[in-house]
Amino acid sequence: LDFVHPLILKTYLQNQDRSLHYNLVETDRNDVTRMVLNGKADIGLFVRSSADAKSYLWNTESKRLSLHSLDKAGVYVCLGPCSPYYHRKSMCFSEVEKCPQVVLDMEEAATQDLFVDNKDNHFNMDKVIFFNSTTACENFLLETEAIFFNSVTACEMFLLESEAVLYVAKWAIGCFRDPRIRVLKVLESGDEESELVWIKRRGDPLTPTEMQFLQHLYQYFGASAPTDLED
Repeated sequence: LDFVHPLILKTYLQNQDRSLHYNLVETDRNDVTRMVLNGKADIGLFVRSSADAKSYLWNTESKRLSLHSLDKAGVYVCLGPCSPYYHRKSMCFSEVEKCPQVVLDMEEAATQDLFVDNKDNHFNMDKVIFFNSTTACENFLLETEAIFFNSVTACEMFLLESEAVLYVAKWAIGCFRDPRIRVLKVLESGDEESELVWIKRRGDPLTPTEMQFLQHLYQYFGASAPTDLED
């Protein structure tokens, strides 16, 4: 979610004369939720999906959290000029599902969701490999035709030099600076939808600086920040 960085900078520049502490951490969704619940972060942002299992932490701890939607989108893929689909305007799940797929840094709840809870996950279940090491993952991907799932930090060079396709959230598309990387919408997605949300602890008021950041965040999406966030 690289759009957050300039918003943090903007907030910082507006408060240079104050004694402030900023701690920007990028991690998986359950960890974001856990940090907010434990008071290590006051605001958390992540992308959730309509296909997510109910076992995710933000669902099980919903009474302790205040969750707010920022934007919604369908399913997208990134690909490079080596892909046979490069000049297409869109793809469909049936084309993606035929390829071997690699999953990087999936939390335990997501693995359960993939193999047990979600039967229509659009993974090739006969050829799916999990890695928690970017080096191991990269080495495997460079030698195969695997598809790279759910990694915002995917290597641009890999996309440019292979036939790989990367599932990507709409709000992470800006992470790829090389103009040769194209973004296609996946059709036939039906009710499948991703949603960008932010969370806070229920009942804990935000500081004026945090409210200022939220105002910038909502302005980025062409909306106004809610005025009453005491829930």
